[in-house]
Amino acid sequence: MPMKSLERVVVATVNGRAYYTFLTLLTKMGLKFESRLPWDPSVYDARVLLTTKDEVPRGYSGEVLFYEELEGDEIKDRAKILFRLRPGESILIGIDPGKHIGMACIYGGFLMWEGSLLDIESVVEIVKKLVKLPARSHIIRIGNGRPELARKIASLISSYLGSFDHIEMVDERGTTLEGRKRSEKDVKAAYRIAIRRGRELG
Repeated sequence: MPMKSLERVVVATVNGRAYYTFLTLLTKMGLKFESRLPWDPSVYDARVLLTTKDEVPRGYSGEVLFYEELEGDEIKDRAKILFRLRPGESILIGIDPGKHIGMACIYGGFLMWEGSLLDIESVVEIVKKLVKLPARSHIIRIGNGRPELARKIASLISSYLGSFDHIEMVDERGTTLEGRKRSEKDVKAAYRIAIRRGRELG
């Protein structure tokens, strides 16, 4: 039997609803995958196999995510895939404070979630959901372009963090791209903030 690929994600199902759900999750994450029939021998070479409980190939011993395990929550379902692909990584959360607050979440080099939010309360709710995910640690990086708003966000989310989590204030100069819609700018800036080291808050 061939060695399993470190990055090979395979969707193997003839269940139309399951296939569409997996396809939507993977496409939004920008995660490359292959579509195979459940009885195709090449599925045994998958790093992560996405299928249904009735279709899992007999004797398959790799990482598998069953359609029945999905919760219908975009963040949690994406995390289930990424945790199987790259276990034991930290979650990076970038926040770009402004009139519209951009957010981006990265795990193992892959985009877990991104969005543009209208208020701080929505940001807090998303962060609360993300820090409950069982990652090695959760690092929240907040752009300092609007210091007062950045400090307020940091204060509101700090009580939800665990002992291995922390908040960093990031110099956001150069994170905003020109020529894009405002909401898209906010999200792209948040992504760049997430991957840029900042000053850890005490």
